[in-house]
Amino acid sequence: MNLVITAYNRLLNVLEAHIEAWNDNWPELSAAAKVGWVKLQGYYCKATGHVYAVATVMDPRLKYEWWEAENWDEYRSEAIELVNTTWDKYKPAFVPVQQAYDPDVLIQRRPGRADQLARYINAYTLDDPTSGHSNTIVLDYWHGEVNDWPQLKAMARTYLAIAASLASSEQVFSRAKHFLSPEHNHLGSEKLRTRVLVDSWSRFFGENEKISDGSRTMRLS
Repeated sequence: MNLVITAYNRLLNVLEAHIEAWNDNWPELSAAAKVGWVKLQGYYCKATGHVYAVATVMDPRLKYEWWEAENWDEYRSEAIELVNTTWDKYKPAFVPVQQAYDPDVLIQRRPGRADQLARYINAYTLDDPTSGHSNTIVLDYWHGEVNDWPQLKAMARTYLAIAASLASSEQVFSRAKHFLSPEHNHLGSEKLRTRVLVDSWSRFFGENEKISDGSRTMRLS
């Protein structure tokens, strides 16, 4: 989810370049690129919710700097507002003065110490947002370097875990008919999990495996 906006932006730029470059010599290709641009623009306009903004900012390689690099000050301001509104639901609760007798609690209430989001934004931004191991870089960052930001870490975990597409989930459901017959549709969760895993492995290794549920053997295709 954290790279959806950047991916859309890059694809639109590529299509725009082809529309212009092919217009004179290959008008048919230019027209096809234009159709693709219009189609993609329709999806791009939907990527304006707070989920996309928060996921993008929670990417330590992007934060708000990506909008700055693209000269999108208006969208950057909107993203800041969306992220701050979301952060209000996660950030530590304010401790009333009459309850804050512990010196450690009073120290934690100082703005520089308490605002985890501000500390994260002001920290260094990771390089190479197009790395081949981009997901690993982001996960490693939130797993190891920010243990003193528990609430912000929880927010990042929530929004970075959102899938950018439902394609993988839909594939699981559509493929179920190939290894789960109508006569055996009441399997327990563990046995069903095993059958799904075996089916996935068999397709990954290109094998035509057989699995058994104890009463009959079914061939995976």
